[in-house]
Amino acid sequence: MKKLIEMIKIGLSFFTIVPAGKRVEWTERKVAGTLLFLPVLGGVLAFLLSGVIKGEELFSPLVFSLLLLFIPIIITGGLHLDGWMDVSDAYFSHQNREKKLAILSDPNVGAFAVISLLVLLSFRFMAIYELVRVEEVSFPLLVMILSGARLSSAFLLMYTKSAKESGLAFYFQSGITPPIKRGFWIEVLLFFGFCAFVSPLLCFVLGGALLLYTFCARIFFQRQFGGITGDSIGATIEGGETFLWIIMWLFQLFVMA
Repeated sequence: MKKLIEMIKIGLSFFTIVPAGKRVEWTERKVAGTLLFLPVLGGVLAFLLSGVIKGEELFSPLVFSLLLLFIPIIITGGLHLDGWMDVSDAYFSHQNREKKLAILSDPNVGAFAVISLLVLLSFRFMAIYELVRVEEVSFPLLVMILSGARLSSAFLLMYTKSAKESGLAFYFQSGITPPIKRGFWIEVLLFFGFCAFVSPLLCFVLGGALLLYTFCARIFFQRQFGGITGDSIGATIEGGETFLWIIMWLFQLFVMA
Protein backbone atom coordinates (compact mmCIF):
# COMPACT_ATOMS: atom_id res chain seq x y z
CA MET A 1 0.00 0.00 0.00
CA LYS A 2 2.85 2.38 0.82
CA LYS A 3 4.45 1.80 -2.60
CA LEU A 4 1.08 2.33 -4.30
CA ILE A 5 0.62 5.67 -2.54
CA GLU A 6 4.16 6.66 -3.48
CA MET A 7 3.50 5.79 -7.14
CA ILE A 8 0.32 7.87 -7.09
CA LYS A 9 2.26 10.80 -5.63
CA ILE A 10 4.94 10.45 -8.30
CA GLY A 11 2.27 10.24 -10.98
CA LEU A 12 0.56 13.38 -9.69
CA SER A 13 3.86 15.22 -9.51
CA PHE A 14 4.97 14.13 -12.98
CA PHE A 15 1.74 14.28 -14.99
CA THR A 16 0.03 17.24 -13.29
CA ILE A 17 0.91 20.54 -11.66
CA VAL A 18 0.34 19.01 -8.20
CA PRO A 19 3.77 18.78 -6.44
CA ALA A 20 2.91 15.60 -4.53
CA GLY A 21 6.08 13.58 -5.06
CA LYS A 22 8.78 15.88 -3.68
CA ARG A 23 9.42 13.76 -0.59
CA VAL A 24 9.16 10.39 -2.33
CA GLU A 25 12.20 8.41 -3.47
CA TRP A 26 11.94 8.03 -7.24
CA THR A 27 13.06 4.60 -8.46
CA GLU A 28 12.77 3.05 -11.92
CA ARG A 29 10.10 0.60 -10.76
CA LYS A 30 8.02 3.27 -9.05
CA VAL A 31 8.24 5.57 -12.05
CA ALA A 32 7.25 2.71 -14.37
CA GLY A 33 4.33 1.97 -12.06
CA THR A 34 2.98 5.45 -12.68
CA LEU A 35 2.03 4.25 -16.17
CA LEU A 36 -0.89 2.53 -14.46
CA PHE A 37 -1.81 5.93 -13.06
CA LEU A 38 -2.14 7.49 -16.52
CA PRO A 39 -5.61 6.05 -17.35
CA VAL A 40 -6.69 6.74 -13.75
CA LEU A 41 -5.60 10.34 -14.24
CA GLY A 42 -8.01 10.53 -17.15
CA GLY A 43 -10.79 9.56 -14.76
CA VAL A 44 -9.59 12.14 -12.23
CA LEU A 45 -9.65 14.86 -14.89
CA ALA A 46 -13.14 13.75 -15.90
CA PHE A 47 -14.25 13.96 -12.27
CA LEU A 48 -12.87 17.48 -11.96
CA LEU A 49 -14.59 18.51 -15.18
CA SER A 50 -17.87 17.07 -13.89
CA GLY A 51 -18.05 20.14 -11.65
CA VAL A 52 -18.00 22.27 -14.80
CA ILE A 53 -20.69 20.04 -16.33
CA LYS A 54 -23.01 20.64 -13.38
CA GLY A 55 -22.76 24.36 -14.01
CA GLU A 56 -23.21 24.06 -17.77
CA GLU A 57 -26.40 26.12 -17.74
CA LEU A 58 -24.40 29.04 -16.31
CA PHE A 59 -22.25 29.29 -19.43
CA SER A 60 -22.84 29.80 -23.10
CA PRO A 61 -21.89 26.83 -25.36
CA LEU A 62 -18.80 28.77 -26.43
CA VAL A 63 -17.53 29.39 -22.88
CA PHE A 64 -18.45 25.87 -21.78
CA SER A 65 -16.49 24.40 -24.71
CA LEU A 66 -13.46 26.54 -23.92
CA LEU A 67 -13.53 25.34 -20.29
CA LEU A 68 -13.59 21.71 -21.42
CA LEU A 69 -10.70 22.46 -23.75
CA PHE A 70 -8.38 24.32 -21.42
CA ILE A 71 -8.96 22.93 -17.91
CA PRO A 72 -7.21 19.58 -18.64
CA ILE A 73 -4.33 21.48 -20.23
CA ILE A 74 -3.99 23.69 -17.16
CA ILE A 75 -4.10 20.75 -14.73
CA THR A 76 -1.45 18.83 -16.68
CA GLY A 77 0.70 21.94 -17.01
CA GLY A 78 0.83 21.71 -20.79
CA LEU A 79 3.29 18.80 -20.47
CA HIS A 80 1.78 16.74 -23.26
CA LEU A 81 1.30 19.71 -25.56
CA ASP A 82 5.04 20.29 -25.34
CA GLY A 83 5.54 16.77 -26.67
CA TRP A 84 3.11 17.40 -29.52
CA MET A 85 4.96 20.55 -30.50
CA ASP A 86 8.40 18.91 -30.37
CA VAL A 87 7.23 15.97 -32.48
CA SER A 88 5.71 18.37 -35.00
CA ASP A 89 8.95 20.33 -35.31
CA ALA A 90 10.94 17.14 -35.79
CA TYR A 91 8.56 15.60 -38.33
CA PHE A 92 8.14 18.68 -40.50
CA SER A 93 11.87 19.30 -40.57
CA HIS A 94 12.10 16.46 -43.13
CA GLN A 95 15.59 15.63 -41.88
CA ASN A 96 17.10 12.19 -41.32
CA ARG A 97 16.29 10.20 -38.18
CA GLU A 98 19.33 11.36 -36.20
CA LYS A 99 18.56 15.03 -36.80
CA LYS A 100 14.90 14.49 -35.93
CA LEU A 101 15.91 13.00 -32.60
CA ALA A 102 18.18 15.98 -32.00
CA ILE A 103 15.28 18.34 -32.73
CA LEU A 104 13.17 16.51 -30.15
CA SER A 105 15.78 17.39 -27.54
CA ASP A 106 16.04 21.02 -28.65
CA PRO A 107 14.24 23.34 -26.17
CA ASN A 108 13.60 25.94 -28.88
CA VAL A 109 10.17 26.17 -30.48
CA GLY A 110 9.89 26.28 -34.26
CA ALA A 111 7.20 27.62 -36.56
CA PHE A 112 5.80 24.18 -37.32
CA ALA A 113 5.29 23.54 -33.60
CA VAL A 114 3.14 26.66 -33.29
CA ILE A 115 1.17 25.91 -36.45
CA SER A 116 0.51 22.30 -35.45
CA LEU A 117 -0.58 23.39 -31.97
CA LEU A 118 -3.11 25.80 -33.47
CA VAL A 119 -4.42 23.08 -35.78
CA LEU A 120 -4.68 20.55 -32.96
CA LEU A 121 -6.56 22.83 -30.57
CA SER A 122 -8.75 24.22 -33.34
CA PHE A 123 -9.94 20.75 -34.35
CA ARG A 124 -10.45 19.78 -30.71
CA PHE A 125 -12.43 22.91 -29.97
CA MET A 126 -14.52 22.35 -33.11
CA ALA A 127 -15.39 18.81 -31.99
CA ILE A 128 -16.14 19.86 -28.40
CA TYR A 129 -18.30 22.79 -29.46
CA GLU A 130 -20.27 20.80 -32.01
CA LEU A 131 -20.75 17.96 -29.54
CA VAL A 132 -21.98 20.38 -26.88
CA ARG A 133 -24.53 21.70 -29.37
CA VAL A 134 -26.03 18.28 -30.19
CA GLU A 135 -25.52 16.27 -26.99
CA GLU A 136 -25.06 16.76 -23.26
CA VAL A 137 -21.44 16.15 -22.31
CA SER A 138 -21.47 13.59 -19.50
CA PHE A 139 -18.97 12.22 -17.00
CA PRO A 140 -18.81 8.78 -18.75
CA LEU A 141 -18.08 10.48 -22.07
CA LEU A 142 -15.21 12.43 -20.52
CA VAL A 143 -13.80 9.25 -18.98
CA MET A 144 -13.84 7.52 -22.37
CA ILE A 145 -11.97 10.37 -24.02
CA LEU A 146 -9.43 11.31 -21.35
CA SER A 147 -8.69 7.76 -20.13
CA GLY A 148 -8.80 6.24 -23.62
CA ALA A 149 -6.07 8.53 -24.94
CA ARG A 150 -3.88 7.67 -21.93
CA LEU A 151 -4.43 3.94 -22.36
CA SER A 152 -3.06 4.30 -25.87
CA SER A 153 0.06 6.12 -24.66
CA ALA A 154 0.63 3.59 -21.86
CA PHE A 155 0.42 0.75 -24.40
CA LEU A 156 3.04 2.41 -26.60
CA LEU A 157 5.39 2.82 -23.66
CA MET A 158 5.04 -0.80 -22.63
CA TYR A 159 5.17 -2.47 -26.04
CA THR A 160 7.23 -0.20 -28.31
CA LYS A 161 10.99 0.08 -28.09
CA SER A 162 12.59 3.35 -27.13
CA ALA A 163 14.15 5.39 -29.92
CA LYS A 164 17.31 5.87 -27.86
CA GLU A 165 18.97 4.42 -24.79
CA SER A 166 18.39 7.56 -22.77
CA GLY A 167 15.60 10.00 -22.13
CA LEU A 168 12.23 9.77 -20.49
CA ALA A 169 10.73 6.86 -22.44
CA PHE A 170 13.80 4.70 -21.83
CA TYR A 171 13.68 5.62 -18.13
CA PHE A 172 10.05 4.53 -17.88
CA GLN A 173 10.66 1.29 -19.75
CA SER A 174 13.62 0.33 -17.59
CA GLY A 175 11.34 -0.30 -14.62
CA ILE A 176 8.46 -2.09 -16.37
CA THR A 177 7.84 -5.54 -14.88
CA PRO A 178 5.32 -8.34 -15.70
CA PRO A 179 3.04 -7.28 -12.79
CA ILE A 180 2.87 -3.76 -14.23
CA LYS A 181 1.91 -5.16 -17.62
CA ARG A 182 -0.74 -7.37 -16.04
CA GLY A 183 -2.08 -4.36 -14.18
CA PHE A 184 -2.29 -2.48 -17.47
CA TRP A 185 -4.42 -5.17 -19.12
CA ILE A 186 -6.70 -5.24 -16.08
CA GLU A 187 -7.19 -1.51 -16.59
CA VAL A 188 -7.97 -2.12 -20.26
CA LEU A 189 -10.66 -4.66 -19.32
CA LEU A 190 -12.12 -2.30 -16.71
CA PHE A 191 -12.13 0.57 -19.18
CA PHE A 192 -13.98 -1.32 -21.90
CA GLY A 193 -16.28 -2.91 -19.34
CA PHE A 194 -17.21 0.61 -18.25
CA CYS A 195 -17.72 1.69 -21.86
CA ALA A 196 -19.88 -1.36 -22.63
CA PHE A 197 -22.01 -0.61 -19.57
CA VAL A 198 -22.58 2.96 -20.79
CA SER A 199 -23.25 2.00 -24.43
CA PRO A 200 -22.31 -1.30 -26.16
CA LEU A 201 -22.45 0.34 -29.59
CA LEU A 202 -20.30 3.27 -28.50
CA CYS A 203 -17.88 0.83 -26.85
CA PHE A 204 -17.49 -1.01 -30.17
CA VAL A 205 -16.88 2.24 -32.06
CA LEU A 206 -14.50 3.55 -29.42
CA GLY A 207 -12.57 0.28 -29.31
CA GLY A 208 -12.09 0.28 -33.07
CA ALA A 209 -11.05 3.94 -33.06
CA LEU A 210 -8.51 3.40 -30.25
CA LEU A 211 -7.08 0.31 -31.94
CA LEU A 212 -6.66 2.16 -35.24
CA TYR A 213 -5.18 5.23 -33.58
CA THR A 214 -2.69 3.27 -31.46
CA PHE A 215 -1.59 1.14 -34.42
CA CYS A 216 -1.05 4.21 -36.64
CA ALA A 217 0.81 6.08 -33.89
CA ARG A 218 3.10 3.10 -33.29
CA ILE A 219 3.93 2.76 -36.98
CA PHE A 220 4.48 6.51 -37.30
CA PHE A 221 6.93 6.76 -34.40
CA GLN A 222 8.85 3.68 -35.49
CA ARG A 223 9.28 4.98 -39.02
CA GLN A 224 10.09 8.57 -38.09
CA PHE A 225 12.23 8.11 -34.97
CA GLY A 226 13.00 4.41 -34.72
CA GLY A 227 10.78 4.06 -31.64
CA ILE A 228 9.14 6.18 -28.98
CA THR A 229 10.41 9.05 -26.88
CA GLY A 230 8.95 11.01 -24.00
CA ASP A 231 7.76 13.63 -26.48
CA SER A 232 6.00 11.05 -28.61
CA ILE A 233 4.03 9.85 -25.58
CA GLY A 234 2.83 13.39 -24.91
CA ALA A 235 1.93 13.75 -28.58
CA THR A 236 -0.02 10.48 -28.42
CA ILE A 237 -2.10 11.75 -25.51
CA GLU A 238 -2.86 15.12 -27.08
CA GLY A 239 -3.56 13.67 -30.51
CA GLY A 240 -5.64 10.91 -28.93
CA GLU A 241 -7.83 13.33 -27.00
CA THR A 242 -8.51 15.36 -30.14
CA PHE A 243 -9.16 12.23 -32.20
CA LEU A 244 -11.61 10.81 -29.63
CA TRP A 245 -13.46 14.11 -29.28
CA ILE A 246 -13.97 14.05 -33.05
CA ILE A 247 -15.09 10.39 -32.95
CA MET A 248 -17.60 11.16 -30.18
CA TRP A 249 -18.96 14.12 -32.12
CA LEU A 250 -19.31 12.13 -35.36
CA PHE A 251 -20.91 9.25 -33.45
CA GLN A 252 -23.59 11.54 -32.04
CA LEU A 253 -24.02 13.33 -35.37
CA PHE A 254 -24.40 10.34 -37.70
CA VAL A 255 -25.23 7.32 -35.51
CA MET A 256 -27.40 8.74 -32.73
CA ALA A 257 -29.11 11.40 -34.82
